[in-house]
Amino acid sequence: MEQWDPIGVCGEPNATNEYDSYIPKIKALIRAGVSVGTIVDQLDGIATERMGFTSHPEICREAAESLAKLRVG
Repeated sequence: MEQWDPIGVCGEPNATNEYDSYIPKIKALIRAGVSVGTIVDQLDGIATERMGFTSHPEICREAAESLAKLRVG
């Protein structure tokens, strides 16, 4: 939430689970070893297609790079 927060709810106690529904898909991508670019596309797609925001892949890149580092093995 600190790196990817398209709605702007970071720090809001009642919104700690705001993005939880997206975790399984992102987790599967990380486990599959996809590129950072694919993770960027997924995060940006969530923000644009599901939330209706303007595309900002550059904002998603930092979060995607951090997520890619979570790969095991």
